Amino acid sequence: MRIVRAEADDAFIVAALLLQQAREAAGAPVPGYLDRAATAWLQAGAPPTWYAEHDGAHAGLVLGSPLPQAPRPGMTPGIGPFWISELFVVPDHRRQGVGTALVRHVEGWVRGQGGTALRLHAQAGSEPFLAALGYARSDSLRERRLA
Repeated sequence: MRIVRAEADDAFIVAALLLQQAREAAGAPVPGYLDRAATAWLQAGAPPTWYAEHDGAHAGLVLGSPLPQAPRPGMTPGIGPFWISELFVVPDHRRQGVGTALVRHVEGWVRGQGGTALRLHAQAGSEPFLAALGYARSDSLRERRLA
């Protein structure tokens, strides 16, 4: 297995994996999605994204964003919490270590950037996977849906 940091030339790989994730969630294909997703990802500045290559295929994706950390006395400068906004493993590659490899790779990258925490919204059914990786449930996060 190989974890690759996605660059601008990988926009369609990122879009194809996001399409697979969207189709699994919503079911129906959306015409023109690949072009729109690739363009949106590039226009967002190609945010930190990694994909897994496993058994000759693109097997999964993790996409996130580091939050800037306000300088505080006594703290080493670095990034604030890193938010994982998308974590997806292609169904044929699940339970083969792809998700674990993606998350562990991002953890190492965040540490290297001076970050101290990763955060994500747990999807239904992901609790056992996240708990096995050491992710604790947080009761402090609050969210208000605006739409």
